[in-house]
Amino acid sequence: KAQAARRLLSEFVSNRPHDLFGVAGFSTQPFYISPLTEHKSAIQAAINSMETPGLAFTNVAKGLGMGLSYFKDQPHTGSRVIVLVSDGAASLDHRAQKTLREWFERYRVSLYWFFLRTENAANSSMETDSMTSVYP
Repeated sequence: KAQAARRLLSEFVSNRPHDLFGVAGFSTQPFYISPLTEHKSAIQAAINSMETPGLAFTNVAKGLGMGLSYFKDQPHTGSRVIVLVSDGAASLDHRAQKTLREWFERYRVSLYWFFLRTENAANSSMETDSMTSVYP
């Protein structure tokens, strides 16, 4: 799945020559990989660096929060999108959902969420009480 995710993201970046990209990773915690930049070779290297397998819990709220923080002090000059590639093991409680909705509206960002699952994988749980805080 990780190889498929890297291929998907790499092709997406290659087909958008005039866009800015940033890269954040996440599992139980988010991690900063690359700032917003127009340098495609740096973004491709950031995408290719993401080879560490995730842990059992996917804290998607904190990952999305970090992604949204990339737009915090940026001028609004065009479309803003977060492309989230996940194995589907997501967990978002009601509080995190509300906070993220507010941030997506405030920063005027759209979300493209791709689930990469294996055959016969369990469904994701989008409403649990395991999430206590998000970013920015």
